[in-house]
Amino acid sequence: MTERNIRAHQVIRVVNLEPIVLPDGESLDYRIDVMETMGEAQRFRVRVYRYEFFRIQSTFPQKRGRPSDQPSDEQIIVADHTCKWDDLVGATPDEIVQAVITKLKEALDL
Repeated sequence: MTERNIRAHQVIRVVNLEPIVLPDGESLDYRIDVMETMGEAQRFRVRVYRYEFFRIQSTFPQKRGRPSDQPSDEQIIVADHTCKWDDLVGATPDEIVQAVITKLKEALDL
């Protein structure tokens, strides 16, 4: 049986970008988690997330079998799929953050 290596990454920095306002007026709000590959010096990767609002209906409390509270708009962090972020690898945290910003600018045509 072939031995497989399992790599682990630890988050070493969280970077929140200022909201990006698109030409149509929509605003995108990003968070970047910079991760260091454990056991490999100078190897950094990222996970990119977006802050989104969702209308949520709580299940409880209930009255007569129906939720008694009104739906509310809540901000939730979701994984971003604008680009293929797994391809990015950097030698420093700053380098990998700049690579994300560059890739976002290209993807959003900014």
